[in-house]
Amino acid sequence: TPTATTANVSGFIKDRSDIPISGAAVYIQEPGAVARIAPLPRAGSKYSRTAMINAARAEILAPNAPNRAARMARVAIDSTTTDATGFFSFTAVTIPTDGKVLVSVEKDGYASYQELVTLGGGANASVDAALAEAAVTSAAGVESNPVTIAVNGTSSANAKMDLSIPAGSILDASGNPVTGDVKVEVAVADPSIDADRSVFPGSFAAATPGQDLNEAPETLESVAFAEITIRDAVTGEEYTTLDETAPATVKFKLPQDIQDGTTLNPDTGVAYVAGDTIPWWSYNEDLGVWEQEDADPATPAVLDDATVVNGADGLYVEAKVVHFTWWNGDYPLTRAYLNIHVVNDAGQPVPGVQVRAEGVSYNTNARVVVTDKNGDAKGIVVKGSTATN
Repeated sequence: TPTATTANVSGFIKDRSDIPISGAAVYIQEPGAVARIAPLPRAGSKYSRTAMINAARAEILAPNAPNRAARMARVAIDSTTTDATGFFSFTAVTIPTDGKVLVSVEKDGYASYQELVTLGGGANASVDAALAEAAVTSAAGVESNPVTIAVNGTSSANAKMDLSIPAGSILDASGNPVTGDVKVEVAVADPSIDADRSVFPGSFAAATPGQDLNEAPETLESVAFAEITIRDAVTGEEYTTLDETAPATVKFKLPQDIQDGTTLNPDTGVAYVAGDTIPWWSYNEDLGVWEQEDADPATPAVLDDATVVNGADGLYVEAKVVHFTWWNGDYPLTRAYLNIHVVNDAGQPVPGVQVRAEGVSYNTNARVVVTDKNGDAKGIVVKGSTATN
């Protein structure tokens, strides 16, 4: 039987109350489509590879961008929108050499969602997602006024974040300070809660500085995460970068299992206290992976972790950022590969079965994989942990 070269990808997009979301933009691409053409950070820059790639992707996908269709075609990004039932579909999607495609969902007022899907066996793939509502705040005259926002999530008392952006720091795609009014969308989540963990974008695969983002050899366990999106209040243009010399400050409240000492600091072996540090990561929206970042750009020669600080209602993790995306306090985990062989009642291999591994004893999920023509699939899990599939 010849190997299939195309597959169909479809799904339903709803909110967390199971209400269909219509008009959501859905994109499908080969991971790394934009990375191949995005500029690299200049010598001495405080912008990471992820910052440069995300900025290039946002410029290509900008709703009012000139030659938008041609730019998207250049990097082979296809798009559609959800209908009144929240349904979307892509037909005859070319299967990349490694079988992986990245499906992205975006809708104003909601956290974005991404899922890495492995196509195989000539079967169709489905991507069903529940988008989390974002807190939307208007900020006026950002060229002269700082932006200060406190966000409370709805999932738990620990889904909280504070954001502070200096006046004049937000930059447009040309690197000029933004003037006028913006909308700030923030979605903050508690990774110890299943419903929140389900909105975590892409996978938990990650790379430290110097490692290949295309390989992303690390796997993360989330401590706290949130997405920050800045848009022009009139045009909807997304602004992803800040002045390197005027970073924003973000603070995430840590989950309850850290607050009460149930989860210990892996570096010290005891409960977290103010002054401890946690590795800091940003999300690459073109590759579906995480990159470790410097939590204090003022000291570029040192890769600083985020710092645990005391807040009025508990412990927070604090860092400074020079670009906006999903941000995450995480620890790398030792990972392993789980090999799965699916057969029918007659013992024959079954191709095209979607398999997802979900952490039970750790706060992470593996990406969806699909069994190949031999009924085999391989997924990433945490070594020595408990998982279900």
